This record gives sequence, C-alpha cells and structure tokens, in this order.
Amino acid sequence: MGVMAFLPLSCLGLLIASQGKNCGSAGVVDNGQIDYSNETLFGEKAVITCNEGYILVGQREINCGDQGWMDSLPVCEVLKCDPPADITDGKFSPHKESYEYLEVVQYSCVNDYTLNGSKSLSCSTDGKFTPDPPTCTRVECTDPKIENGTWKEGARPPYRYKSAVTLQCNSGYIMKGASIQTCDINSLWSPGLPQCTPVECKDLRIENGDWVEGSRPPYRY
Repeated sequence: MGVMAFLPLSCLGLLIASQGKNCGSAGVVDNGQIDYSNETLFGEKAVITCNEGYILVGQREINCGDQGWMDSLPVCEVLKCDPPADITDGKFSPHKESYEYLEVVQYSCVNDYTLNGSKSLSCSTDGKFTPDPPTCTRVECTDPKIENGTWKEGARPPYRYKSAVTLQCNSGYIMKGASIQTCDINSLWSPGLPQCTPVECKDLRIENGDWVEGSRPPYRY
C-alpha cells in the first residue's frame, strides 16, 4: 500500500489541495523583474532581479505555499553614490549628501586655473562617480620668442590656456614650422615654435658663361 493510504483523511485532503495550489502572479516589482522558474504552482519559486542602477532590498526568492506566496516581495531601490572628491583650486556642483544613479555633477576651476580632465562625472553602478575627478592647472605660456622672427598678431600676455598667436619671420628669412601657435594645457606652445632660417638662392649657372664678380655661395637675401 502507498504512503498516502496511512494518512488521516484530513491530512490527505490538505496534501491533495496543496499539490493543486496555483499561486498566480506574485505582483509587480517597480524597477525590477520577477522570473517564474517553471510555473506558479505549489512548491515552485520566483526569483526577483533589479534593473541596472537599482539594488535589491529583501529576499531574492519567494516560494509558492499552500496559502499563496509565502514571503513578501522585495523592493528595488535606486543605487546611490557618496559625494565625489573635492579638488584643489576648483569646485563641483550641485552639492548634496548623496546622489542617485546616473546623477551628474559638474566641476569648474577658480580664478586663472584651467580644468584638466572631464568636466562631468556621473554616479555609476559601483556606487562611485566616474570618470576620475579632474585637476585644476594654472596655465601660462612664456613669450613665444623665435630667433630672426617676431609676433605678428593674436593674444598678448599673459598667455593662458588656448591663447593663440601668429608669428612671422624677419625679412630675408623663411619659416619652417607652423606660424599659428596655441598655448596648451601643459603651458607649452603647440604644435611647437617654428624656426626662421635664411633665404638661400641656388648657385647661379648659365650655359656657356661663368661668374665674373660679386657674392659667393651661400647666396643669402
């Protein structure tokens, strides 16, 4: 005889009723999903996961019992970040005690300092702001002096970040390099100061003739 034959009728009825129990939907989890592994019958379980940027508060799994789902649904709370790091000679805004997932802060520098790095940081899935905070650098390029050349037009001192000037060579000289220079984040002229080299003419040769008098090579302006 089977085991069920020895059960009291009341217990047997309860067992049969439980085996046929269908718990149905467990409900809705805001900012999350419920995965019913097979069905919603007695003994089955449901697994709850949260969307990106949210963390689970409560039990990850709930079970279908004879009275329905035996546990309360968890909730998905938005992930939060602590404030990002302060930077020397700079600041960020807005200032808050905590920030929600994907919330953004903006950095800026004070006075004559220039931002080096990303201006915007956002609260990420690891509970930290990314990318790393920028730094504030005091940018000032030296006077763009070139031998046998001079400033032509553009910015005047002090030369701060992105100040641009145009240089020219003196008469009798030709420029090798870029005439337009820009002060970069490292306080250097970019792409690099040019050189002014003397204009040289090629040796003058004529067919069936020769040099008589005058300058000898190199022939300069």
